[in-house]
Amino acid sequence: MTYPKIDIDQVRDFLQDYPALNILKDNLEQFSDELIETVIPMVVNEAITLKPSISTAVDRIPPVVWIYGIISKLLQSESFVQIRNQITVGDNNNAGTSIFGKQNEYLQIANMFQTHFEKMIDMAAKKLWYDGLWGSVDSNSSDVEYRGYLVFPTDWRLF
Repeated sequence: MTYPKIDIDQVRDFLQDYPALNILKDNLEQFSDELIETVIPMVVNEAITLKPSISTAVDRIPPVVWIYGIISKLLQSESFVQIRNQITVGDNNNAGTSIFGKQNEYLQIANMFQTHFEKMIDMAAKKLWYDGLWGSVDSNSSDVEYRGYLVFPTDWRLF
């Protein structure tokens, strides 16, 4: 199976995952290139499981769809790190400070991206299906109406 070519810098741009912005991470990137490369096949295989009809058209799905899926998996992965390393540090006079205690926040954001990813995969599968029936309709002219993800002529007739 071929996987879509995803620009890792686009993923980093969206996450703003750059050393200069990761002060608490010792100025390192939060997600390695290797981890990003690892989750790409996972995301594609998950999408094909959700919508088997896209298996032959992976390269025709917009990169933003894959990026949302990749980000969801990266944030899920970080939530595992957070859970595994959670510890509360304190002394006798305070309730303590949590270190690595953001698993709920990571999971919440991961779930948001997962929901968007699944919706976009569904829309992409429908578009591919409609394109297979009618061919693609792409136009910026005024005689075309945009409805959701699909483009329909405003004055089209069967005869």
